[in-house]
Amino acid sequence: MTTSKVNLVSSTMCLTIIMYMAHHRCQHNTITQDSIENQHYQN
Repeated sequence: MTTSKVNLVSSTMCLTIIMYMAHHRCQHNTITQDSIENQHYQN
């Protein structure tokens, strides 16, 4: 029981980190795209 609980916590943390990284990467790409578009409009 204890072992499966530890595995569950590890899996959850791993999944959370993966989702956080993916979300952060998406935000970064969006911000970069917005900056390029803003520069384009200013020029």
